[in-house]
Amino acid sequence: MALAHIKLAVYQPQHRQALCAYRLPENQLPFAYQPYQWLSEPLASELAINAHLCAVTVLADGQPVGFFVLDNGALCLNHQRQPGAVLLRSLSINPAYQGQGIAKAAVAAHRLDAVVRQHDPDSQRLILGVNRCNTVARDLYLAAGFYDTGVYINGVAGAQHIFQRKFA
Repeated sequence: MALAHIKLAVYQPQHRQALCAYRLPENQLPFAYQPYQWLSEPLASELAINAHLCAVTVLADGQPVGFFVLDNGALCLNHQRQPGAVLLRSLSINPAYQGQGIAKAAVAAHRLDAVVRQHDPDSQRLILGVNRCNTVARDLYLAAGFYDTGVYINGVAGAQHIFQRKFA
């Protein structure tokens, strides 16, 4: 199957139904909030009023198939501000579309960095936490040019490696 045309767009209310309809498989649940969790109360109110948060939809051939949140807030990571950094949170792809290269296309530097800079023009790098057990995500981010900083934090589902990628 040919890879769909992938685009990242700031979340729009018309994306809600498709994003809230999918549920991640049990083995992925510990690693990310699902879109319906972000788009339901109380997180939906937080997204609406917090200028540090930006919800992003992954579109495949114009259809919402994935979701993540960008966060450049004061509590960016492990309750410490990371100057110049934007935190990538809760990337997920609808299970019906997984395995087609959509996540890889979504985190490709030319695509992801553009939407990050739209959210925070002064940003210098992306950071994220990858659970040590989530080898699929680890491999995805390494292939997209992120590197493991060697810093670890305790997350809800255990130890997380802190990855980052600086902008060119």
